[in-house]
Amino acid sequence: MVVIEAMASGLPVVSSNVFGIAEQVIDGDTGFPFDPGDVEGMAGALWRLSMEPSLRTRMGKRGRFVAERLYGIDRMVDAYAREFRLLREELG
Repeated sequence: MVVIEAMASGLPVVSSNVFGIAEQVIDGDTGFPFDPGDVEGMAGALWRLSMEPSLRTRMGKRGRFVAERLYGIDRMVDAYAREFRLLREELG
C-alpha cells in the first residue's frame, strides 16, 4: 500500500521492481522502478528527481491521478460491493 499512498500524496515513486509494485509504478510516468540490487539505477532515479523539480511535479500529479482513478474510495467501495454480491449469490 505504501506505493499507492505515496502516489495519492502526489509523490513520484522510486521503488524496486518486486511483487505487485511493478504493476503500480509506471516507468517514467508515475516514478522509476529499478531491479532489486540495482543500486546505480536507484541512485540515478533519485538524482534525476532531485535535479528536475518539474519532473517531480509532473510525476507526482500523474501518480495522484492514477491512484485516485485505480484505488480511489468510490472504486474500492464498488469493488467490495461487487465481491459481496458475488459471495451472497454463491451462498444462496
